[in-house]
Amino acid sequence: MNIDYYGRIAESLQFDNTPVMIATSACFAIGFLQYTYAIRLLIREGQGPKPFWMQTFYVAHELTFVYLFAAAAPRYDYHWLFVSTSFSLAVWAFLEMLCMWYTIQSPKDSIATFSPLFGRQPATSSILTYTFFLQLAMFALVWILIEFIGAGSFMLTGALTNVLLIIGPTHEYLSRGSRNGLSIGFCLTNVACVIWTFAPFSLGAVVLPEIFDQAVMYVAGFILLLYSVWLTTVVASYPPKTATKGQPTPIW
Repeated sequence: MNIDYYGRIAESLQFDNTPVMIATSACFAIGFLQYTYAIRLLIREGQGPKPFWMQTFYVAHELTFVYLFAAAAPRYDYHWLFVSTSFSLAVWAFLEMLCMWYTIQSPKDSIATFSPLFGRQPATSSILTYTFFLQLAMFALVWILIEFIGAGSFMLTGALTNVLLIIGPTHEYLSRGSRNGLSIGFCLTNVACVIWTFAPFSLGAVVLPEIFDQAVMYVAGFILLLYSVWLTTVVASYPPKTATKGQPTPIW
């Protein structure tokens, strides 16, 4: 399918196009809310909902499209979405790297994350070596994916990152055994993410209907919606977090 992705984005994302603007606003709002939950959980509770490998993938994806959108912006008269998306993705990549740094330097999270790989007291040198090569591999994966799909395919790879955010933390949810580092609010945000990725009013459906406005996509979206709701019930089945006097209110 030969699609000029950049041209379609520049043509469709206009301020007077209300359905597109609503969908765009929802996508960015949900994305920042997901990061807010993830960072607050990681800092306050010493663990977050996303596994470390997912963070390296998102860093590679975000930084790659920071460059691609910035490079494409002059060709499209610095279209507002190219500029704002490049900036937003830079912020998201920074937040992911912040989470990675916190995971590495936090004793509790570092042991929980890396002891299965490097023993009960994982050495910092081993963690950094692993992180370095895993990050390079994730850049390679993202670049291959873009070569397969096409330049400017952010709406497609972005949808895949949303799918990954739903499926990727599954083992974390099931093995955690408590709500520590998890949040029902985060789970419900992921439910909203599925809806705004695959519904008929989603950004993909209104900008790239030949791809997203298809029966197979709606079936896939429905499956992922059920999956995200199921994971929400998994987290909800754990005992509620208890408030401690003098400590911040637990993250719901």
